[in-house]
Amino acid sequence: MPQRACPSMMEAQTMDNETKDIDGHSGIETTGHSWDGIKELNNPLPRWWLFVWYGTIVWAVIYMIFMPAIPALPGLGSNTPRQLHYWIAG
Repeated sequence: MPQRACPSMMEAQTMDNETKDIDGHSGIETTGHSWDGIKELNNPLPRWWLFVWYGTIVWAVIYMIFMPAIPALPGLGSNTPRQLHYWIAG
């Protein structure tokens, strides 16, 4: 019988469980990467760190809307190019 090219979801999960490499010292699953005999542990980022990261992205987008760093965008800030030119001219 020829071997199937794409295993079913259940077979793929079973194959993943069989190939997991667990670090003997910490008991944490590794990513499979190794450098000079040091294995990389599979530790996800803490939730609070992810929330802070996503919050800074949202803040940056909102900041770009109100005070654009790209001169072609009008923005909602108080310093339009006309006001800035008037302020510089005195």
